[in-house]
Amino acid sequence: MAGRSSVTRFCSRACNLRTLQRGPTSRRTRARRKLRHAAEGRRGKRTWQQGHCIRCSLPFVGSAKVLPYCSADCQRSDDRDNRRARERDAFVAPVYRARIFERDSWTCQLCAAPVDRTAKVPAPHAPTIDHILPLANGGTHEPANVQTAHFICNCTKSNREGGPWLTRPVESPLCK
Repeated sequence: MAGRSSVTRFCSRACNLRTLQRGPTSRRTRARRKLRHAAEGRRGKRTWQQGHCIRCSLPFVGSAKVLPYCSADCQRSDDRDNRRARERDAFVAPVYRARIFERDSWTCQLCAAPVDRTAKVPAPHAPTIDHILPLANGGTHEPANVQTAHFICNCTKSNREGGPWLTRPVESPLCK
């Protein structure tokens, strides 16, 4: 049997054909199936839970042993933000982006215009976390020192502190 694998994937040819007829399943379909099986009490080796990502607030299904992130990208981004604050010897507390955005009513605190919930950086109206007292100037990474801002407003503000900067809106043609 040259050219054939020694590992059998299916018990019979009929089983193989049934699998091929089903077609590929999407991640969403697999996640729904896992939730349905969990609700019916049919569980595999792991316990699956539904939740919202603490970074991007998207709903996801994951195992109970996994951190509360929807993807490795969200976890890496969160780790990068915390590492950046620690490198500057700043106090670091958990900052959940979705909670900050909800607290600020999805409104840019620099120009008072609403942020686009669906936009992703580098879109000008994408929501970002702005440090009121910047980390570069000795600020802390905690909920009391962060606010919601458009990406363009946050970039324009740069590492400037509060004072008159926060009392007047950002002069940006993109926010009008």
